[in-house]
Amino acid sequence: MTAPSGVCTSCQTPLPPDVQSYPHAGLEADCSVKKRRLRALRPPTSQGTSRAVPAVGDGPQGSDVCSLAVGGFGSLTGGYALADMPGSLILLAAVVVGAGVFLTSRAARKRKVALFDVALRMGFRFEQKVPDAELESLGPFHLFERGHGRRAENMMRGKSGDAEVVLLDYRYTTGAGKSSQTHAQTVAIFSGAAAAVSPDFTLGPEHWWDKIGQILGEQDIGFTANEEFSKHYLLRGPNEAAIRSAFGAEALGFFAQDQGWSVESAAGALAVFRANTLSAPEAFQQFLAEAVAVRQALVAPRNAPAPRPPEAQAAAAVVRPSPRAGIDDIRDVLSDFDAHLQDVGQRVASGQHPTGEDARELTFFLGKLRLLLKPDDEDHTKLLAAAEKALAKSRTLTKESADAFAAASLELEQLGQLVLRKEGDRISEPQPPPTTGMAG
Repeated sequence: MTAPSGVCTSCQTPLPPDVQSYPHAGLEADCSVKKRRLRALRPPTSQGTSRAVPAVGDGPQGSDVCSLAVGGFGSLTGGYALADMPGSLILLAAVVVGAGVFLTSRAARKRKVALFDVALRMGFRFEQKVPDAELESLGPFHLFERGHGRRAENMMRGKSGDAEVVLLDYRYTTGAGKSSQTHAQTVAIFSGAAAAVSPDFTLGPEHWWDKIGQILGEQDIGFTANEEFSKHYLLRGPNEAAIRSAFGAEALGFFAQDQGWSVESAAGALAVFRANTLSAPEAFQQFLAEAVAVRQALVAPRNAPAPRPPEAQAAAAVVRPSPRAGIDDIRDVLSDFDAHLQDVGQRVASGQHPTGEDARELTFFLGKLRLLLKPDDEDHTKLLAAAEKALAKSRTLTKESADAFAAASLELEQLGQLVLRKEGDRISEPQPPPTTGMAG
């Protein structure tokens, strides 16, 4: 049954003259007098439609009646529903939110592109998205169990010396609402027998709250032989004796001197990162070299010489991809190169001129191609020369020189197909067994 017009069904206090209460009308509001639920709508307008009611109570009217902050939005808009906000404020809010989303998305895209190029130079395979199942297969690390909203992306796979290595960006969120915080870090994960550090452990920077935990009896494996290490790091694990054996003078000295690392050893895999630190694309190779030095400090014998500096480790950290991966990378670069050439040709045909940005983009693709092609292979050399020729033609392209440009583009396409076909045949051919015995 409908209550009398203009009276709150919960507390019987007056409502604005044009408001009637309906127990099941569809909008939920909170009565500020008795904290009970009611539903209220303005009566139909002359056009036969309904709109949301502004919050009263503490609003401009100043009366102690129901607060109808519909859907919680009223608390953000001074007690008024979205329908009653000025259009300019709604537009401004939409622009601010849209700009934030756009800038965040743009930065993510730029990082993805930059890291793809880094992976190409390092000879690593690149995957922009990392499925949960694939992330779990990397190792049962505590890092992957923290917080919520966990996400891994921009993953690179390759080899560092005799160990398999994965590099990735990993994010997770702690807290909720205004107290939420996102933690993002670049992580290096080493796997394989050569990467294993036998005991499972977690190592990370020690904070003041960790010292309180130690007073309450929580584990912290310390070393009197190196108080600087014990001062700056928190070390934990189920097998303390094995952990003490793994952390010899070499490892203790390394971490005491190079502070801020977080390391996890779990199920034969090793994760190395600096918490809340994303490595810049231009510093990725340096980060890998430093992570290699961390691993070396843990797996080296106690009497081994000090690990090489990071810059000396960088070259050893880079290994060329598999033959099939190399073919795929050549195909991708040639496709990008050709697409940009065609774009330049179409714009010139419409009356425009090549720009400096065109030259920079094509030079960038040419640099990628140089990294992938073999300088001692005749077909590869011809392909590179054809790419350089097409680039030169594009710089001075006009409608009058369109035929020469088209011929250079066609030559590049044909040589590219030739190289890809030969490389595919090469890896498909069975390798002959090694010869034995003396030549007669």
